Amino acid sequence: MGDMKSNEILFSYKKCLEIGLTKSIVTPLISLGEEELKRKLQENKKLIEVFRKCVNRAHTKLKKKYIFLLVDSEGYLLDILYNKKIYKDI
Repeated sequence: MGDMKSNEILFSYKKCLEIGLTKSIVTPLISLGEEELKRKLQENKKLIEVFRKCVNRAHTKLKKKYIFLLVDSEGYLLDILYNKKIYKDI
């Protein structure tokens, strides 16, 4: 089981490198204007609510560091929930 997770992580990491995502990127490569961001958040309001409810239920079972990202079908970040212990790392 551990090997499968390691392979998935390695595959994801390689995929990120192929499209130019590296640790050295400190700001988003693409960002939305204020109005477009408001529109996207409004369009995905129900999805964001469900995401938060699910993560809030799950995080009580997670004792280690965690981070959950919610992105839309185009890859725009809609929400982020994380363990406060890793705040300095993100």
